[in-house]
Amino acid sequence: MICRSWDARRVSLSANCSRDQAHTAILKLGAIHLECYGFADKRKRTNYRKPDGSRSRRMFKVCRVLWSISESSGPYNQFTYPFAQNQDITLVVMQTPNINIRDGIKIIRCDNNIRKFLIAIIKAIRESKFDLFHIHHANLAPLVIPAVIFRSNSRMKRVFTLGTCFYNLKLRHKAMIYIFINFYNSFVCCSSAVEESIPSTLRRLSGKRLRTIRHGINLERIAYMESECERSSTAIVATRLIASKNVDQLLAAMGKASSDLRMIVAGDGSAKRDLERLSATLGLEDRVSFIGLVGRDEVLAQMCRSRIYISASKSDGMPIAVLEAIVSGCLPVLSDSGPHRELKDLGITAFYFPQNDTEALAASLDSAMALSEAERCLIIARNREIALDRFSVVAMMAQYEALAMHGAP
Repeated sequence: MICRSWDARRVSLSANCSRDQAHTAILKLGAIHLECYGFADKRKRTNYRKPDGSRSRRMFKVCRVLWSISESSGPYNQFTYPFAQNQDITLVVMQTPNINIRDGIKIIRCDNNIRKFLIAIIKAIRESKFDLFHIHHANLAPLVIPAVIFRSNSRMKRVFTLGTCFYNLKLRHKAMIYIFINFYNSFVCCSSAVEESIPSTLRRLSGKRLRTIRHGINLERIAYMESECERSSTAIVATRLIASKNVDQLLAAMGKASSDLRMIVAGDGSAKRDLERLSATLGLEDRVSFIGLVGRDEVLAQMCRSRIYISASKSDGMPIAVLEAIVSGCLPVLSDSGPHRELKDLGITAFYFPQNDTEALAASLDSAMALSEAERCLIIARNREIALDRFSVVAMMAQYEALAMHGAP
């Protein structure tokens, strides 16, 4: 059996490695990242200078304002869950979360009540000396105003993170960013592709506050549950089922690809019923399974059992699911959208195909399935090394903390 093994300095292939050893290796790697970026202690402390010049040590404090929390919530999965024991995090959430929140995270539930939501934000800002006030969604951009007026810590940094390409936003959300971006200390894009999508007028308005901090993946939640040799002839797709994700193209390509390939579709959205009907029309009921919106750990487990990960998305921010699939040992088959091209520029090897080209997608799927075991393991090894080196949530959060404490990542 062939799998991956890591130590503190390098990434290498190792033979005769057991599944438990592989699982231990990934957890060890997570600990290495924690140590390298200053998170080795269970509860990270940060130095602060008192008025008399002496220094005190306390936890880095974050107020994160969210509209909702679900299994696929990036602000929770990438920014909050991994740091429950390393930061003092307060979540103010408009809608009642439909998942269990990890211990160590303070959450203020507002039960879909706008008045309660605003009061909760103001109260939280008044009562706690936060270091970072963080907004992730354009529809919440105006909520920076209470943070300006009622903040109890004059050094609290207000940060807005854009998690998708600007042209994906609705017109009213674009307008909100234009109107309120001057009230933020920093305007962060989750990838170079997102920053490139920012219009020149907004770039000039943002000035030096505009910067890129790439989203990362949570290594601690990814375990090697199956050996490389035990993977089934399955492709997995984990995405919102909406038009811009091009899942209908994936179904059409499945009808043209090898009959040995099966596909699992994890996710929900407005297009789900139409996609299920399309699957039936194409005679793919036995080859395509829609498992709906399942827990993140279940998605990762499915990735560890699958051979291929497919994304035909027209545009994303930073494709976290693709990176999770890469670390889980999947071969990526990707459209040539901007964020996917960014992965290619960073060295990720994948079967890239032109957007909206069903024939090319079907050919890419067949090519991925036709790889020898040695070729497949070599690509997986190289991709994992790049992903683990460049896309850790710990490295990402270190940049955000530097941004809050010193004004630059």
